[in-house]
Amino acid sequence: MGASGPPSAPIPPPERTEVVSVPYLTSRCSVIAHILLEQTEPITISRLAQTLQISERTVRYDLDELDAWLAAQNVLLVRKRRIGVFLDRTSQGFPSLQEAFTGASDSSRIYSGAERRWHIVHRLLSGLPQNLSGLAEATGVSKSTVCRDLEDVEQWLTARRIYLSRARDLFCTGNELDIRKAMVDLAYERFGRMPLVKLLQTAQRPLKDVLWFPEGFSLSTAELISTVRRLQRDLQVSFTDESSLEILLYFGVTLSRIFSGKYVFLPEANLVHLASTREFLVTGQVLGELASSLNLDFPEAERCYATMHVLGCSVTHADASGKTSRAEQYLQAAVKDFIAEVSHILGKNLSQDPVLLQDLMLELRPWISRARFRVGTPHDTGSLIQTAYADIFRAVWASMPLLEVQFGVQFDLALAEELSAYIAAAWERTEQDSADKYVTAIVVCGAGIGAAKLLSSRITKLFPQIQVLQEISLAEFESFDTGSVDIVFTAAPIEHAASNVLCVEPLLGPESQEQVSRYLRDNLHQFENRDRYIQKILMIVENNCTIENRSKLYQELEQFLYAQKVHSILQTARHYSLGSLITKKRIILHADAADFRQAITLGGELLVRDGAIEPDYIRAMIEHTVAYPSDVVVAPHVALAHATSCGNVHEVCMSLVLLDHPVPFHHLRNDPVKLVLCLGTVDNYSHEKAIYDLLKILENKYLLDSILQAEHVNQILLTINGIN
Repeated sequence: MGASGPPSAPIPPPERTEVVSVPYLTSRCSVIAHILLEQTEPITISRLAQTLQISERTVRYDLDELDAWLAAQNVLLVRKRRIGVFLDRTSQGFPSLQEAFTGASDSSRIYSGAERRWHIVHRLLSGLPQNLSGLAEATGVSKSTVCRDLEDVEQWLTARRIYLSRARDLFCTGNELDIRKAMVDLAYERFGRMPLVKLLQTAQRPLKDVLWFPEGFSLSTAELISTVRRLQRDLQVSFTDESSLEILLYFGVTLSRIFSGKYVFLPEANLVHLASTREFLVTGQVLGELASSLNLDFPEAERCYATMHVLGCSVTHADASGKTSRAEQYLQAAVKDFIAEVSHILGKNLSQDPVLLQDLMLELRPWISRARFRVGTPHDTGSLIQTAYADIFRAVWASMPLLEVQFGVQFDLALAEELSAYIAAAWERTEQDSADKYVTAIVVCGAGIGAAKLLSSRITKLFPQIQVLQEISLAEFESFDTGSVDIVFTAAPIEHAASNVLCVEPLLGPESQEQVSRYLRDNLHQFENRDRYIQKILMIVENNCTIENRSKLYQELEQFLYAQKVHSILQTARHYSLGSLITKKRIILHADAADFRQAITLGGELLVRDGAIEPDYIRAMIEHTVAYPSDVVVAPHVALAHATSCGNVHEVCMSLVLLDHPVPFHHLRNDPVKLVLCLGTVDNYSHEKAIYDLLKILENKYLLDSILQAEHVNQILLTINGIN
């Protein structure tokens, strides 16, 4: 977070070599192997990417590594285009593989590069002095390799305010608060957030494997899950899945550090403030009982430390009764000012939205605590909200200083993304149809609650017949009766889900819209009681007319109304694919541009000649790039120039310019730019399919390279048209 120092530098990923035999798997490959072992049917790469929350390109890299390792175990990994990935269960080594994954021993491991560095970090954070010989022996490499690894390890530690001493022995020095945070960061980097949510919620992975508990300390995943659930029940809140995971990890680290004799020390002011809260009383009692069962002390400072993390937990909902304190009134006034400022910038009054104020207050409370107490692990921010709702994101970012001044803290991009999701959800609600809602649904939060709120708004806007009853976490979904609603929407895959569970894209893109339309059409007879509507119509007719043949009129009305419902479900706006927009005459190869202005002009002129835009739209794209380079440079060496249309765009359009000599667009990380795309839009939706197609290319190294290295226009057209 903004208040917690410089961004965390990730430990570099494992090196990729041409070695066929991989003696030991990285943690993420191990998770993929677990998933494949549990699957009875092929699983697609895109679903694996969604489950692990990584790109499809990364999944393919991991599958290459896993394939080589499995070959050494005499197990065949089968990859079939358009079908998916699966293990050949008739392979000679399959029984041994199953046995290995149910009771694997940690002895005689040979670590990959990343695993080796993670292991070194763990040993240094343990507080025990280390030396090169011991680390080399523990990781199975030479001392010179350990010395090279220590360069990366030191960078990782320093980014977290932990310092490596290289005197006679190697050891870490730092504040206990920072050391505990680093231990949680290490767990996230080894496994990833969503895999950890799945593994720990179901108690499939021993907590000691995730947090590397010290010798002699025993704490089960089930015990901590039970503790977190009791905490929610006593506080009358429901944590989001990520907050449940985070607090579980911090509680585990806290108790293991107390076991090792390592305690936190907090400023007196923090102790006084926290000790007066209801969260302190409940957390102290619940976690204190667990500590007592482990024969551990649990002093007041540790109770306050745990309370800080509880206050920083995001919740899906909370009991708001009795919250009329001065602090709540102050928060409400600050959020109202924030909404008013965002509304002013956007030119749309969102202050009258029935739920936006309460949603933002619920979201902001934990973020203020995190920033104030420097707790929590920053979430990875994606570019989805920033790209799809660029104007809203800029308005939120420009308005956030109001909140920072009010609460005396510094926020970061992660909060801006969360708040933008809520504002976008409110924006979508202003454009919703008040049609009859005869299909009930819930949304399961795959990421933050803000993203779930936005997905709900997108669903009810695009499908007016659907009423979203509530958003719930994955943990709450475990005990939810899926038969009580017509549809369950989720952006995160759910294993062994019922037939009415639909896994959709986070912003309900064109493919997901088609998926929902198809499901509604196929199951329409289950969603409505046509008889009730028809009988009501007949009653109205009978009050004003004489019906000669009631049964015939009933039959005709039934046929007509059913046809109209199906038509309304299937009637969606036209979506243009990337291939339909980028044609041969809208591509320039081997272009030469002095700077980004000239590069955008080249692409814009193609669209002007085609009659798609006016010349002044080119100037608008250049001005937008000057003001918001991070909004335009969407990936390393790739720019998507665009601007707000003011009547100067006649149709959805796109051009492509490939430069011989890349030029800077003044982006901090992704310069220089070689591929320049110019986009013109006429509404908020018709270009969505093209954007999703572009994202598929950006996430696939092979597809992107084939465009960046293209020598002929046909190479580009084949790549673009081949993604669907």
